[in-house]
Amino acid sequence: MKKYYLTTCLMWAFFSLYAQKSDSTAIKQWLILLKVTPQYQEEKNWDKDAEAAVSAHFKRYLKMKEEGKLILAGRTQTDLKTTFGILVFEAKTEAEAKTYLTEDPAVKAGVMTGELFPYQVAVSR
Repeated sequence: MKKYYLTTCLMWAFFSLYAQKSDSTAIKQWLILLKVTPQYQEEKNWDKDAEAAVSAHFKRYLKMKEEGKLILAGRTQTDLKTTFGILVFEAKTEAEAKTYLTEDPAVKAGVMTGELFPYQVAVSR
């Protein structure tokens, strides 16, 4: 049984790597890590513009979900100083993926900063 399991895992890993390298047009997965900028880590500093930017940020992710590009999005449930959010999504190129970060309304408004990473979901429910 162990041998079968090991063989299956190795085959899955090999075919996953082969598929990634053999098809440069394949849709890739990306992760954006978002953090609240220092100015907005205190609730007293939030204004209507910041709230509107975050609302537009959330609506944008709902649109990505409707388009079938969004895998998941969410944030940690901690205070504004330590919280972070993640967005896992699909895009064909790094340039396309970067636009999801640079065009994010909360990032453009200076409410959040973000970093882009290549990503691959390994296990999901």
